[in-house]
Amino acid sequence: MRIILALIQIGLQLLAIAFHLYTVYIALPHGYVAASLTLFFPFLSEIYWLIKLWGIDNTYRTVFFVIVIGIIITSFFNPDER
Repeated sequence: MRIILALIQIGLQLLAIAFHLYTVYIALPHGYVAASLTLFFPFLSEIYWLIKLWGIDNTYRTVFFVIVIGIIITSFFNPDER
């Protein structure tokens, strides 16, 4: 069970990194300043782009919530604390 949970956590972290890079890609057409701020402030910028894209890009919203909820759920079952 620990191995499965650890693999799920690693997968979620890799998905979060890919999602953040995609967020930087979304910010790039809005200028280098927007892309730089997005790169250096990950969670705040992802919330900003989530609000800005609400109703326009439902896939972005769905992936965001899957990552956040998945990380929250798996954090309750952290194998390192047992």
